[in-house]
Amino acid sequence: KFDLRYFVLVDSKLNFYICSQGAVKTCSAPFSMDDLCEKMAHLSNATVQGRKGNDEFPIEQLQKWIASEHGVSYESAIMEPVQDIIAQVAEAAKPKLENVEHADFTSFQVFAFDFAVDSDLKVWFLEVSAPTEFPEDLVKEMATDVVNIAIKPAFADEDARESAKDGAIFQALQSGSGARGNNNRGNNKK
Repeated sequence: KFDLRYFVLVDSKLNFYICSQGAVKTCSAPFSMDDLCEKMAHLSNATVQGRKGNDEFPIEQLQKWIASEHGVSYESAIMEPVQDIIAQVAEAAKPKLENVEHADFTSFQVFAFDFAVDSDLKVWFLEVSAPTEFPEDLVKEMATDVVNIAIKPAFADEDARESAKDGAIFQALQSGSGARGNNNRGNNKK
């Protein structure tokens, strides 16, 4: 059993940027419905599993598996629904996040969005959290992007300010409309 984690940067203008480098978090025990109390088979949380990321692997491995086993691209089967779900969560959260605009300071936040994927490749939203740890191999690029996307524009002269640009690994959130929003794109076997 596994779940997916994607990091999302929200700047002070409530622009959302998704990190192109996600992670697949796995459980240390085989999944089974026979023992629903076996947390090592059902919860991929690093604290529960007693590890620090050593049971995570890059999205690229999952991309190859989905293409070979299901004959569809990761982009259409997983990323499009992930982006649509994040966009829906962002829209739902905006009234609460808009309070930041009234503060005496400029703010940003990096959130972790977790998703499950079922055997029919349907994406399920699990939770959003404020992570306390980030993958070591992404920290430098993430920090650089946070500075360039969320911090530098906030302190630029009024005349020099412009909309934030995509970073090295954070890109502006793109979401579909209509049919993609319901996550039934024809590749789900029902």
